[in-house]
Amino acid sequence: MNFLHILNPFFRQGALFFFLFLCFSVGAKAEQCTEAVATVVSIQGVVEVHSKASSEWKKIMVQETFCIGDRVRTHANSRAALQLNNNSILRLNELSTVTFTDLSPQGESRLDLKKGIVHFISRLKKRFEVVTPFVNAAVDGTEFVVAVNAEQARITVFEGQVRAANEQGEIKLRSGETALARAGEAPHLQARVQPWDAVSWALYYPAVSDFTSLTDAHLAPSLEHYRQGDFSSALAVLESLADDLFDSKSYVYRAALYLTVGQIAAADADLEQALKQEANNGDALALKAVIAVTQNHTDLALELASQAVEASPDTVAPWLAQSYAQQAVFDLEPARLSVEQAVESTPASGLAWARLAELHLMFGELDRALEAARRATELPPDLARSQSVLGFAHLTRIDISAAKQAFNQAIQLDQADPQPRLGLGLALIRSGELVAGRRQIEIAASLAPTNPLIRSYLGKAYYEEKRSPLDATQFSLAKELDPNDPTPYFYSAIMQQTNNRPVAALADLQQSIALNDQRAVYRSRLLLDQDRATRGVSLSRVYSDLGMEQLALVEGWKSVAIDPSNYSAHRFLADSYSTRPRHEIARVSELLQAQLLQPVNINPVQPRLSATYLDPRTSLANATLNEYTPLFERNQVKLLSSGVVGSNDTLGGELTASGIYNRASFSLGRFYSKTDGFRDNNDDKNILYNAFAQFAVTPRLNLQVEYRRRDTQRGDLALRFEPERFDPFVRTDIEQKDIRVGGHFVLSPRSRIVANVTDVERDERFQQPIGLIESDSNRQGYQAELQYLFQSQHYNIVMGLGRYDLDVQNRITADLGDLCLFDPQLCVITTNITQLHDNAYAYINITRPAKVIWTVGLGYDDYEIVDQDRQNRFNPKLGVQWQFNDTVRLRAAGFKTLKRALVANQTIEPTQIAGFNQFFDDDTATTSTRYGLGLDFSLARNINAGLEYTRSDLKEPDLDTNFKIFRYRDRNEHVRRAYLYWTPTKNIALGGEYQYENFDRSDGSVRLSETHIVRLSLRYFSPQGFFCELGVNDVRQNVDRKDELSSLVFNESDAFRLINTTLGYSLPKRRGSISILLRNLLDKDFNYYDINPWVTELVQPRFIPERIFLAQLTLHL
Repeated sequence: MNFLHILNPFFRQGALFFFLFLCFSVGAKAEQCTEAVATVVSIQGVVEVHSKASSEWKKIMVQETFCIGDRVRTHANSRAALQLNNNSILRLNELSTVTFTDLSPQGESRLDLKKGIVHFISRLKKRFEVVTPFVNAAVDGTEFVVAVNAEQARITVFEGQVRAANEQGEIKLRSGETALARAGEAPHLQARVQPWDAVSWALYYPAVSDFTSLTDAHLAPSLEHYRQGDFSSALAVLESLADDLFDSKSYVYRAALYLTVGQIAAADADLEQALKQEANNGDALALKAVIAVTQNHTDLALELASQAVEASPDTVAPWLAQSYAQQAVFDLEPARLSVEQAVESTPASGLAWARLAELHLMFGELDRALEAARRATELPPDLARSQSVLGFAHLTRIDISAAKQAFNQAIQLDQADPQPRLGLGLALIRSGELVAGRRQIEIAASLAPTNPLIRSYLGKAYYEEKRSPLDATQFSLAKELDPNDPTPYFYSAIMQQTNNRPVAALADLQQSIALNDQRAVYRSRLLLDQDRATRGVSLSRVYSDLGMEQLALVEGWKSVAIDPSNYSAHRFLADSYSTRPRHEIARVSELLQAQLLQPVNINPVQPRLSATYLDPRTSLANATLNEYTPLFERNQVKLLSSGVVGSNDTLGGELTASGIYNRASFSLGRFYSKTDGFRDNNDDKNILYNAFAQFAVTPRLNLQVEYRRRDTQRGDLALRFEPERFDPFVRTDIEQKDIRVGGHFVLSPRSRIVANVTDVERDERFQQPIGLIESDSNRQGYQAELQYLFQSQHYNIVMGLGRYDLDVQNRITADLGDLCLFDPQLCVITTNITQLHDNAYAYINITRPAKVIWTVGLGYDDYEIVDQDRQNRFNPKLGVQWQFNDTVRLRAAGFKTLKRALVANQTIEPTQIAGFNQFFDDDTATTSTRYGLGLDFSLARNINAGLEYTRSDLKEPDLDTNFKIFRYRDRNEHVRRAYLYWTPTKNIALGGEYQYENFDRSDGSVRLSETHIVRLSLRYFSPQGFFCELGVNDVRQNVDRKDELSSLVFNESDAFRLINTTLGYSLPKRRGSISILLRNLLDKDFNYYDINPWVTELVQPRFIPERIFLAQLTLHL
């Protein structure tokens, strides 16, 4: 028989089957959509889809997609979350059915809800319509809930607006309103409804028991589903059992399962049955306590948890429930003790170890948190909570890959848990994936719509994306959900500030500070103090924007006293000191401390900030710390550029690039400025470079290195009363290079060590053609400092020591004609000086009683000019800041200091005592005794005033031609200040300041200087971004000046009034700002003796006797 003939029937059948398969495949492809309109991101229980390509309902899995025309339904005890292609998120409750009628990413969208309850988070800018049998809801970027049953439809709005309409009529719903519609009736508002009750089914209740002790045979199938994370199937098994099989433990188990799927009424019923059978069932009482905590009934939660512990002290659930209740009222130390008791009673409980890891994170104990979290994941069963906490532990250590892995594992174990979604969102954002991270946080908000912490983080994400007003809406919802949480007020204030609303920002920050002790989520008492300091810093920044500089400094000083390790507090003081004469050393020292204490971050190190004695006119365009600071640190590169152009050929610009990648960050910058000045030989030119890198070697160890270079050329900058009184030939050239290495090591959440070493080389040439004198100075040296910081609940300690070694070579050359041929030593004088300085100090800030901050310190200085002079002395320090009540705050201090030979004009020793500066720009080896007293008044929520008096007694060294100290002369300083600030409306800020300066010197060109300065300002801020300022400076001065040739003393005085204006615009989406400034608007000519000639290096005077025009541009890219 022919073999091919035998196979022929098989070939014919195969061809037929192949043809049918091909037709089926082509048909199926014809039915598939080209673009998915929705993706399922979370499933609990049974969720099915009915597509056009199928005649049957099919069970779906996570990450499956849907097409137009598909229907999705949830079974009993089942829930699902879907992400639509139009940036909307849907959360479906049990027994809900939706149809994807028309969904478009750009155009209008439509969705049908036949029955059930759906929570919508829609960010669609176009029209989005939800159709029900009774009413249609048309929305435009909002959040709302639609509930449909056989008789009616209810619409509840949480944010935005919704138009509810049917054939009988329509109404517009706003935030917090609910409408009801029945068949044949127009929709109408429902009175006295709690909006958030509409999503009570979506609340998430933390587990407090893993039920490993249950061994009943009839429960075994359910427990198997439970351990696999299939809670709905576990519940279905229990619901099929007869009631007589249930004892109190079985009821508690089923109640816990009901809570996992949002069935609070059923859970309550089972718990009542459990307590009916066993009144002292500790697990039942523990679950009721958890319910009370989640629903914000804290007093009831504490009572129930206490009863649970008393009833069952040897089981884990009561102790865990008590820890949640204690955390809710901010008793975190007792909460940790409760968890430790749970671990001790049940060492094999993964839930207990996971909860302990959470508490360790709250106390900043990162290593212990990671250890506990790892222990939790090793214990059966494999719980989502264990993996979530492990993810957060990895995230705090910037181990982003491990964090993502743990969060994804947690999501697989429990798709309804919002915590791993939040964690995954934060991890994605940290790795630079902002959009993907924000979507995960939106899913978390859908899974837990009443969680204020998630709302705050979602607002932060929208803020980072520059999606206003979505950020403001989320912060408002967080405030509504938990009025006692200061977090949303804090972030809202930062948002208001950067959106040109400083008055509104001030109100939010004041409320944030007032509520600070109410914060109970992930913050210990120790970290709360750091929160207080951070909020004080931001409050200071807002005060500065409003022109309230003195009040800003008061808040900054208080923040540093509360937490000396808060880097942002030091950075703010550095920015604030830039407007104060003779505070350059204090300014750059605070900047150095901020850099050493800061974590890896994106904030740029602007070159002009670390340099001293620059022309303030060409530095005005630079942004300060918080102006463009992100709320999330994430892997990215930023550019910050600024420029200024003005009269007298003034030109300045700065470009800074900064970046962050995981544990490393960098900053590169260049600054350029020049001006011809207001008279001959008043020019000033500066070129600065800065390169900075930082690396977190471990979560505890941060190292950094910085390189700085400066090239300066300038003439005679001093204003000595009459503008014509200057030297037309004096020139100064400076070239300086600095290399700095430093870092900090965290010993524990309470203590850390800071270290810094700076190496400096500076060449300075001074030329004075009159007399043909030229002076060259070369300085080389290093400065090494070590500091220990300790933070406790009621006090903090700052201790340190330093070593300064500076070699100075001076060469003075004079052209004396033929005399130089006979005796060259007459024409060239060369001196070599070595300056050594060893110092040690200890400061303690004590916050006892609660409204008083005592500062007690002692410094020791051993200063030596080798083979010339040596001083060693102890310098006591004492200060107090006392908040008498909500209205009055007192500051007082008395201390002694020795001006050391700072290599780069920087130190990490505290620069102020109770708000009184102790490091002025005086000559090296100057000794001083200073006393200060200040009163600050909060007369109303929008009115602040204050008074301050300081006195300084100084002894200044005089140097001979060989740069040797041959005598000390006395100088006395008296400074008085007063201020009054008022914000009468949300757009206007008024300010008035008075300052009196009295400088009395026993010798020198100026014997006595008395200056009265009155400053008045009016500032206006428009929500559209425009801002303007009108300022008036009224100055009166009286000077006793000694003529250097005749030795006669002359009295000189003048009085003048200057008007200054500013007009500017903040670019949309925080892209920068444009401003125009006019100083001395009326071109007033006057005489003024600036105090700056008494500092160690000359700078441009505070007031300039001619009109100055400046145009500024700042861009943030």
